[in-house]
Amino acid sequence: MTATLRKMGLCVNHKKVLRIMRQNQILSKVRRKKKKYISGVEPVVAPHRLERQFDASASNEKWFTDVTYLLFGERTLYLSTIMDAFNREIISYVISESQALPLAMKTLKQAMRGRKVKNVLLHSD
Repeated sequence: MTATLRKMGLCVNHKKVLRIMRQNQILSKVRRKKKKYISGVEPVVAPHRLERQFDASASNEKWFTDVTYLLFGERTLYLSTIMDAFNREIISYVISESQALPLAMKTLKQAMRGRKVKNVLLHSD
């Protein structure tokens, strides 16, 4: 709320904003960090084959993938992309309401469609 007020040109202390919100019984949503792993189970780490060599000498040699979230009011959508390292072209993108495995699989299948893909290295963070 304080950040929104500052964007509107109002310089207000965050404690004052909190006090006024409490007086008017206005609650804000607090997002908690999601657990990234199950406690007691050590995460599996894949071998790092890219070795920070992000340039490619040919198309379909190295692909980079990432998922980002887009907020639209109360609604969250997920954008999955695959970029070719050779020319930095986005070769595939899919938007979904879920960040589950089918989103990544659909993006990968779309990228492979119509391309001669053999021994491509797919890199993800």
